[in-house]
Amino acid sequence: MNNPKLLVMFFAVMVLAQLYVPVSMVVSSEKVLSEGVEYKFKIDTHEIAGSIHNDLIRLPFENNSIAVKDKDNWKKFEPAFVSISTDNEGFAIISATSKSRPPGDAVFFKARVNHVEERPDKVVVTLPFEVYYPETGFSEEESERYRKILSDTTRNVYALVKVLNGKALLQDIFVDDIPLKEAANQGSPTP
Repeated sequence: MNNPKLLVMFFAVMVLAQLYVPVSMVVSSEKVLSEGVEYKFKIDTHEIAGSIHNDLIRLPFENNSIAVKDKDNWKKFEPAFVSISTDNEGFAIISATSKSRPPGDAVFFKARVNHVEERPDKVVVTLPFEVYYPETGFSEEESERYRKILSDTTRNVYALVKVLNGKALLQDIFVDDIPLKEAANQGSPTP
């Protein structure tokens, strides 16, 4: 490779290839957030208290499983296609799981089997949006405010998730239809 033009061209191709992956991921995520169908996933307020850390919140969802007749066909950590619909209160529920992409216009996303339970036979999945990363981490004081508001069992706490073409992205967490950050700051002095 003594030809400098060939070397520069090879370098340019390599740089473009390295930029393609992150740029395509951002474009794909933006498409899901702008065009995806909104679903509200109810958060289990009884389980959230220990799930808040300095830079993330692990979200325990009330509906992350489905009864199955073929539990022996499911193995821990294997991929699953999760079809969803809504209940009579407007919250997302898992309506089916399969090992292959659902046919037709079913709304679905890819997840992973967390474990399989017996009595009743059901598959519990790890949802791809179970971890919430705030735009910036939060202080110990903010962490305590989030813990208090999210574990209040009298409040309606849910994650707003956008679903499109097998992908699901967490848009925000809401407390009584108010974004988490705003709800946590209500009643506290602003700096």
